[in-house]
Amino acid sequence: MHRIELSIERLPPMRVATALGYGQSPEKEAWKKLLRWGRKQGLFPRLQEHRFLGFDHPGPGDGDTHYGYEQWMAVDCGATGSDDIEIKEFPRGTYAVTRCRFSNLVRTWQEFVA
Repeated sequence: MHRIELSIERLPPMRVATALGYGQSPEKEAWKKLLRWGRKQGLFPRLQEHRFLGFDHPGPGDGDTHYGYEQWMAVDCGATGSDDIEIKEFPRGTYAVTRCRFSNLVRTWQEFVA
């Protein structure tokens, strides 16, 4: 088991594009929706200029292997949503934060929760 770096951060207000996935691997579904939308919006190849955040929504129930996942990408005021993407205003908040590559997302999340 590798150790993850964990910090407590006060996230600033931001505008985010959100995508939802649901199932046994909802992270992939949410990411695909968000990346497809981002390409259509011309936001890439500047991928590293955007902050990405994600979390279970809703989390799995007792004994349930299906759950939801919400993926966020910070966007500027000109971004508009679509059928799969909602634009939200995140006021700000204090959160436990870790960073990872997509290929390590599930493993990092499991260590984060533990």
